[in-house]
Amino acid sequence: MPYPLKKLPYGLRRRLRELATPVEAYALQIAAPNYSGLRPIQKFQSLSNVQIRVDDQKRLFISVDILTAEILQNDQFYCFTGTLTMVNLNPIHINTICTQFLLKPSSVTFSDSTLDVQCIQNFCAQLKDNVKELRIDKCTITGNVAKVICDTPAFKKLQKLVLLSPLSLSSWIEGFIEADISLTEFHVFHPLSSTFNFDNGTFLKYLKSHSEEFTLYIHTPNAAVYRHAEKQLEVLLGKGFKSIAYRSGFRVVIPCEMKIILVFDRQGRYYWPRA
Repeated sequence: MPYPLKKLPYGLRRRLRELATPVEAYALQIAAPNYSGLRPIQKFQSLSNVQIRVDDQKRLFISVDILTAEILQNDQFYCFTGTLTMVNLNPIHINTICTQFLLKPSSVTFSDSTLDVQCIQNFCAQLKDNVKELRIDKCTITGNVAKVICDTPAFKKLQKLVLLSPLSLSSWIEGFIEADISLTEFHVFHPLSSTFNFDNGTFLKYLKSHSEEFTLYIHTPNAAVYRHAEKQLEVLLGKGFKSIAYRSGFRVVIPCEMKIILVFDRQGRYYWPRA
């Protein structure tokens, strides 16, 4: 239940300021900039295109280029913009990020990390600007993280999604349909045999909900996976799509901007809806 800040005695306001995380202190001062008892002012440093990673000793490092990195200190407060890349993190580390940083990235990458619903909810709640690109690379995921992301206002204008070896695209497809999110690029690298195991009606509804600029790229690591994905797409797309094989060096003209491109090495197949 909300409690009016103006009714809080001065001594308790001071104590509140002492206990507040950097993010909480900043939010309090934005809400009540001239209110006594909330000093000192919480200042922050802006950083763009940041990587956050955890080393073998479980220390959290922040770097803005490949040559310099610093260990995160408890009293540091940053505002991240541009690209934010998080490597080798677990839910505890992500929750730490949510309490010590202002999050305003336009591009977010989770790599080699462990993600669950609660930590992603905490992360999404702290996003202050629209995220245009999202990449999830070699992560261990527990729960329906896709739905949490799709339901977050900061991801409503997502344009590009990149997934590596997702167990299934089903939760993403359903989440995008429910949240009315229309991507321009969707990249799936190294699909598994289970990646495209879902209802073809839902898949076709998802494709039809997109603008003509949408492209789904499926990047396969070898010939066997390529052939398996090719068979799965034949079932999912049915007779509503045309396709043509191609090889590197040959120009293919597709009479539609909305397409699916299946790729292996220097060959592949284009799919596009029939007129």
